[in-house]
Amino acid sequence: GRIRNVEIRFHFSMLFSIPIAYFLFRPTSVREIVAALLWLTGFVLCIFLHEVGHAFTAQLVGVEVKSIVIWILGGFTNLSRKAEKPSHNLVISAAGPLVNMLLGFLCVLGYIILSYLFSPFYRSAELFLWGQTFRNLFFSLALVNLVLVVFNLLPIYPLDGGNITHSVMEIFFGKSNAD
Repeated sequence: GRIRNVEIRFHFSMLFSIPIAYFLFRPTSVREIVAALLWLTGFVLCIFLHEVGHAFTAQLVGVEVKSIVIWILGGFTNLSRKAEKPSHNLVISAAGPLVNMLLGFLCVLGYIILSYLFSPFYRSAELFLWGQTFRNLFFSLALVNLVLVVFNLLPIYPLDGGNITHSVMEIFFGKSNAD
C-alpha cells in the first residue's frame, strides 16, 4: 500500500520555523548548525509522518484523502468525509499518535545505540562531540514524539483524542448519544 493522489502542502507559516530553530539553538559552530537543522527536519518529519499515518489508515478503510497540510503548529489531514463506521474513525484517529509512539521508540533506540558507539572513552574528541550531538538529537526527538502523543491524545476536539473519545462513545452508546 501507498498513499495515492494526496496533495501535500507546507503552509507559509513553516518559513518561521527557521528563525525559531535559530532562537532555540543559537548555534555558534558548524556542528551546532547541523544539529539545529537536523532537529528542525526531524520535528517536521515527525509531524508529517503522524499525518501520513492518518492518511494511510483512512485510505485503508476506504476514505479518500484530499490533502495533508503541515504548518508551524502541526499538521492536518483533510479527508473527503468521515468514515461510516465509528471503528474506522477510531483507527484513523489513533493512527497518528501510534506513528509517534513508534518514532519515539526508534529515537530511544537510536539514543541507546549511539550511547554505546560513542562512549566517553572514544579516542577522538571531535568524533565524540559529533556522537554526543546525534545522541542528544535522538533524545530530543524522542521527547518531541512523546509530547506529540500526549498532546494529541487529550480528549479535546479537534485533537485525535477528542475524535477517539467520540468514536468510542459512538461504538458503545450509538451515534445519537455520542453527539
